[in-house]
Amino acid sequence: MAKLISKQNLYYFIEELKKNYNVYAPIRKGNSYIFDSINDKPAEEVALIYPTTILPPKKFFFPPQETLFEFKNQRIKVPSLNEKTVLFGLHLYDIHGLLILDTVFSHPINDYYYQKRRQNTIVIGISTPAKSPAFYEAFGLDVHVGYDLFLNEVPEGFLATAESKIGERFLKLPFFKETYWREGITQKFPDKLFSNKELIKKAVLQKNHKIWQRLAEICFGCGICSYVCPVCYCFETDDRINFDLCSGCRIRRWDACFLPDFSRVAGNHNFRPNLRDRIYHWYYHKFVQMPEEIGKIGCVGCGRCLTYCPAKINFKEILKELIKTL
Repeated sequence: MAKLISKQNLYYFIEELKKNYNVYAPIRKGNSYIFDSINDKPAEEVALIYPTTILPPKKFFFPPQETLFEFKNQRIKVPSLNEKTVLFGLHLYDIHGLLILDTVFSHPINDYYYQKRRQNTIVIGISTPAKSPAFYEAFGLDVHVGYDLFLNEVPEGFLATAESKIGERFLKLPFFKETYWREGITQKFPDKLFSNKELIKKAVLQKNHKIWQRLAEICFGCGICSYVCPVCYCFETDDRINFDLCSGCRIRRWDACFLPDFSRVAGNHNFRPNLRDRIYHWYYHKFVQMPEEIGKIGCVGCGRCLTYCPAKINFKEILKELIKTL
């Protein structure tokens, strides 16, 4: 069942959420948009229709840097992570990104920190603007799953549908009204190229293709494409010992397989010392290894890597070129 909520009532609904949750939502920052806490901001600052944010919402479950635990003598203190949170206004591709991370951080090892935050978070999605750099439909990722409530823009406001019990409880609030609007089933036609996992896999397995060296000549190896990706999850850990040698902490922070030290091991051996090899590994992991391990490619079509790559490398064009040479 779907209900209608007007734009003004949606702002009232956000204010109501702030009474019981720490609410994060897209807001404008300069010429871009970010997900940020809005508990100290008026609800009207929330961008209901917005382009892709700089960083994906993965940062709330898998932060750029976090303390895993603190220790003193033989006692260890782990953060509670009990904050009740609402992520408001996620686009469908970012929701699909979280679904991929749900699998990654639960198998083969369940990640306590990710899962604890996920359990305490309500996800409210919102429709993507008509003019968007995202191309998630090409991968067939227009399926509506993975949220508690979804808001689809219609002329009178937003059509709200629930996918969980908490979402259904939200729909009972007075902000949501009965409506003649009904959910329409839009027939999508995924791109025959990008939705064909086996074809992409076969193309990427051309490890000796000259394109990898060509990319190495223009790529900065900066790792930005990994940092802005909703599904990249490389990290490193670091133990920090205080001067008393009895206390300290362990931190985890984002890493990227593009960086030269990522594959360096004890004895100073590096499995991928050349940028060419690291570039290939990025494509191999996303389009070969991840489909084999979790059944999905490591991309949700958000377009962030295309937008923020300083070398303006377009992985879609790379895949097309590789497929042509099969």
